[in-house]
Amino acid sequence: MILFVTGLSNDSEQIRSVVCRLLQRGLNFTGCAEQCIPSELPENWEEYDALIIDSAILERYAGDPDMRKRLENYAGTKFVLPLYNRLSPDSGNWRDMTLTDVNMFATAAGLRRGEIPERPVAELIPLCVERIRHFYSKEFEGRDILGEFFLHLPLAMLSLEKSSYAPDGWSNYINDVLQKSFQIRDFAGDHDQVAAWNWAHLYSLRTGDAGAAEFMLHICDTLRARRPRTPEGVISPGGFVDDPLFFSKAGTHRFCTQAGTVAKRNLVMNENFHYLAGLFASAYEISGKQSYLDEAVKMLLTIAANQLDPSDNLLYHASCRGKAVGSKWARGCGHGLYGAYYMLRMAPSMPDHVKQLAIDFIDRVGHGLAAVQLPCGAWRNVLDSPVGEPELSSTAMFAALYSTLINEKLLDRDFYLPMLSGAFSALRRYVWRGVTINTAGTFTAGDNPDYYLRRPDFFYPVAWIIPALIETEKVLNYSNKTQGV
Repeated sequence: MILFVTGLSNDSEQIRSVVCRLLQRGLNFTGCAEQCIPSELPENWEEYDALIIDSAILERYAGDPDMRKRLENYAGTKFVLPLYNRLSPDSGNWRDMTLTDVNMFATAAGLRRGEIPERPVAELIPLCVERIRHFYSKEFEGRDILGEFFLHLPLAMLSLEKSSYAPDGWSNYINDVLQKSFQIRDFAGDHDQVAAWNWAHLYSLRTGDAGAAEFMLHICDTLRARRPRTPEGVISPGGFVDDPLFFSKAGTHRFCTQAGTVAKRNLVMNENFHYLAGLFASAYEISGKQSYLDEAVKMLLTIAANQLDPSDNLLYHASCRGKAVGSKWARGCGHGLYGAYYMLRMAPSMPDHVKQLAIDFIDRVGHGLAAVQLPCGAWRNVLDSPVGEPELSSTAMFAALYSTLINEKLLDRDFYLPMLSGAFSALRRYVWRGVTINTAGTFTAGDNPDYYLRRPDFFYPVAWIIPALIETEKVLNYSNKTQGV
């Protein structure tokens, strides 16, 4: 085990970056199981074979001749990674620096991949809740539009509400967050900026405030009337046909950004399906108008036809004019799956044959995912690539989705049990203080798969951790009970 001692905050981006690299390499360290790196050298520190220490700790001992000599003797016979100013927030490329530092350190010290300890769900959930509260404590300040996290986080909060892990007053907290969210009655040119309105109908049902659901219908009507459409007739990811360069936002921070223009008008993207399918399914549920549901179904059928590879049942990130483009990016695959999931969730009254379309799509991709899962239980950033480190945002997405649908008796428990058991183990090892390894988001890159492999990864809040842990634990507990374990 590596002795890791720091004078920095455990929640600093710098420390998260180092922890990310250690976990990716399967290197256990002091404080890993406890989710807290120590700030003092233990009495037996010289018994460890390797030490990670930063300038704040070293400076503490600079004036102590005896301790300084012991540290220098240790460094002469064992292996020390001194982080110094490479962990300065002023170092613009510190993520790259920690990557090279940790890799060099592990290689020089001959450190080998080992077992990272699994942690109980009861210990991980409170740290994830803390991340959610931290997010919402700042996100409403000066905000005039809702981003994609206002779709993802309520999913986590609602999953927690139904569980025994819910904090006191959690339902009231959810209502308060939704109320503050849907006071913001505006949206812009990108699909990210309408995603949150998937929950407007639920908020109206919970609170009796019909205004949010009515504004959601207005958004759907506006998208249908003003968004460009792909050659297949699918609503495109962004822009307005009557304002193609977004001059209506000239002089604001939204002007002259790709997101607000019609530049993506030929792309069918999994993210767009994720963010819009539930929106139109909700509109159908409220109004009963088939034309709303048809928009979601059209997206589903187009993605199934053009982006689902029949050779391995994995999803390409996007398609352009009927041809799959990009790579089989793991989180991009998750985006496609969640479009189908939100259709099921937001429109429980939709026809059975449409429900079956969504379930069959999810199940087919699930068989593809089971075949490429890593031995550690996670998936790589590019699903069909033979190289790459574990990527946990997609792992959380897959675990949350498939365990939820199994608990709702919509998928085969026996087939998915090994896959979910592995993912559950990975999440309990790789989640650190409520965050996990997350490859940076990306747009499509045509025929350049290396682009996806080069995307940086770091620790970032991942909303799907909570439902993944809670729902997968239910699946595994049920299976253990039925088998008499």
